[in-house]
Amino acid sequence: MAWPLQYQTGVTGWDRHKAFVGYTLFTHLPGAGAPEAGVTPDRVDLLNMMGHPVHSWKIPYPAWYPRLQPNGNLVLMVKYTRQPEGYPDFSEYPMGGSSGMLMELDWNSNILFEYLC
Repeated sequence: MAWPLQYQTGVTGWDRHKAFVGYTLFTHLPGAGAPEAGVTPDRVDLLNMMGHPVHSWKIPYPAWYPRLQPNGNLVLMVKYTRQPEGYPDFSEYPMGGSSGMLMELDWNSNILFEYLC
């Protein structure tokens, strides 16, 4: 077996009688794929039943737990890596230093709300 492993992407099997009707929000996690395959941690995709993107949001940080609101806005948690103002700079220490942020984006990826956790 060769390294790195090659995985098939997209919808690889679909049974319409067993599938739930609707859309899926897909978050690209850091290290989840190769940039040449279009997998980057700077967006969240809304996928249809066949796995095709119908909309994407551009996000400034890696994201987790996206939720689509009835008005089309996207609410999600992001890994905030920028040093908050007024905090000491710990960038030279290999002990993490990132925190979470709650963020809301409109349909056009404009940031409407940010809350540093």
